[in-house]
Amino acid sequence: EEIAKHKAGIFQRGRPAFVATNGMSGSVQQVIAEIAHSVGAPLSWIPPADLGQSPSHGARPLAQFLQVKGFSHMLQVPLLGDYQRSNAALALALLLELRSSKLPLKSRPEILEGQLDDLTIVEGLKATAWPGRLDWRQLDDGRKILLDGAHNPHAAKELGSYVAHFVRPQPVQWIIALSYGKDAKGILQELLQDEDSLIAVSFSKVEAMPWVRPESPAELVKLAREVRPTIRAKEAATFFTNCFLEGGCFFG
Repeated sequence: EEIAKHKAGIFQRGRPAFVATNGMSGSVQQVIAEIAHSVGAPLSWIPPADLGQSPSHGARPLAQFLQVKGFSHMLQVPLLGDYQRSNAALALALLLELRSSKLPLKSRPEILEGQLDDLTIVEGLKATAWPGRLDWRQLDDGRKILLDGAHNPHAAKELGSYVAHFVRPQPVQWIIALSYGKDAKGILQELLQDEDSLIAVSFSKVEAMPWVRPESPAELVKLAREVRPTIRAKEAATFFTNCFLEGGCFFG
């Protein structure tokens, strides 16, 4: 609730506010609603988009097909994870509000030519890319790896749910780096299973962010064994630079 108070501090009188409801408790919604009322900001609650019928087949989809109430077109969003349903619905609500306000919109000519019509919105969401968020990559030897930057227990829970659905029941080998000060144990609890293995790594200094430093790989191994006593866990002999590893190169 305290975080909600800070987030709602951007509300302004007469300016519409859009808030995604996914995973939000009633008490947090009440805090946000009270602040919006106190400053005179029109408030809209945005529920997650509904999953549509995917035209593709296969065990692991490469995109989500979403339907938002009141919008006639199906949205194809190449971002995976249930939380992206909420992000897509919120983005759509903002775009429709901008269009209805008739404000001049600026964009690169090849992106937005003329008015922001429905098909332009559909094509824009279809072209969305977010490297390092449930991001499958193929190595030169043909193996596939999943990159994700979850850096708190809530995000780790979403990652763990995706892995449980599309990767398990086979054991998972995790390569994990975390920033110092994160809830490392809470994150590991959401990710690790007894049959998994873990390689704990560090990362190099972050340019222009000297306050960011890595959690000790030895500490990550220790916490992993507290969470899952039978897990195979070890420290890496080196560290990574400019990488996308779990929690290692996303600093929040």
